[in-house]
Amino acid sequence: MYDVITLSGTDFEIGLQHGQQCQQQIKASLTNYQNMFRELAGLSWAQVLEYAALEQDRLQQLDPSAFEEMAGIAEGSGFTLLEILSLNIRSELLFAVTGETTSCHDGCTSFASMPHANDAQAMMLGQNWDWIEAQREACFIAHVQPVSGPHYCMVTEAGIIGKIGFNNAGVGVCFNALSCGFDPTGWPAHLLLRRILRSPNLISAMNWPLLNQSMCAANYLIASSDGAAYSVEVTPANVDIIPDQQHSGVIVHTNHLIGEKNKTVPDPTVKLMGASTYHRLHRCTQLLTDNNSASFERLRAILGDHSGGHEGICQHPSNKAGLLGTLSSVFSIVINLSEQKAEISMTNPCQGESFSVRFAGDQLIWGESHACHS
Repeated sequence: MYDVITLSGTDFEIGLQHGQQCQQQIKASLTNYQNMFRELAGLSWAQVLEYAALEQDRLQQLDPSAFEEMAGIAEGSGFTLLEILSLNIRSELLFAVTGETTSCHDGCTSFASMPHANDAQAMMLGQNWDWIEAQREACFIAHVQPVSGPHYCMVTEAGIIGKIGFNNAGVGVCFNALSCGFDPTGWPAHLLLRRILRSPNLISAMNWPLLNQSMCAANYLIASSDGAAYSVEVTPANVDIIPDQQHSGVIVHTNHLIGEKNKTVPDPTVKLMGASTYHRLHRCTQLLTDNNSASFERLRAILGDHSGGHEGICQHPSNKAGLLGTLSSVFSIVINLSEQKAEISMTNPCQGESFSVRFAGDQLIWGESHACHS
């Protein structure tokens, strides 16, 4: 059984409650990312904060609302604003410092199954979030109730203001990190994810990554309860919207570029991740099209698939040294946007239990658990 932390009020108040209720998880997150910057970039935490300070004024002007929320987290947790800012732009900072993509990117396999593609005629969305296993202790489920706009449920890392989830207006988002360039004038991914989750409809949600320059390449798989889904694949040089190209009703994305418009963009993924990203894309697509069941049990089983070994859809730590050896499916989420409910596993989807949440108007109801089977 997992608790859901409810955050409500103004942007600052939402952040304040986040900081007060998640102080230990934020501490764990800061420790993990201090280790990441030291191992991958040879940077002390003091050096990381110096780089974050260079972004502070720009991001405050870019998104004052997000900045207020981060300030609230700092106030509530007792950590500095620069530390909270560093968590929210950690991938962007790593690229800015090293001048190249990290060799330890988030993995992640995400999918959408549209109503005509499954037996429930439901809009289904889901993903595994693959990252360093130690970060699991820093993750939590948030129910966010802003003063205005949709309420939303997300699984996030403590201290981070936008990640993966859905809102009570029927909009959901999954996320895949990519490794294709950097623009210091753009929007950080977690700020865009926050804006997507606060969007009242699909078009509004898609416009955030579509119309705003991104600092780093990423894929935003966005869907709505009206039955539509699109991958918005962005790089600092280009944006491509990927619909259901094969008219199968299924969209899958992993960690390499697949959009037609991005075919000419240099993609170093194969050097960073090897064959894993390509196999996960093929395997997840195959499993979704071979069986049209939209049951949570079936979709969890797909996310728990071990074809390809420890680097398959359900990732497990390897025997490699350092952070690369601890990559794992940290959490898993399957969302039925048609029914405004989700099942979340705060571990590998092949293990433990999943946790149910659902919207009933503005209220989020949670507490049911279900066994997961590999």
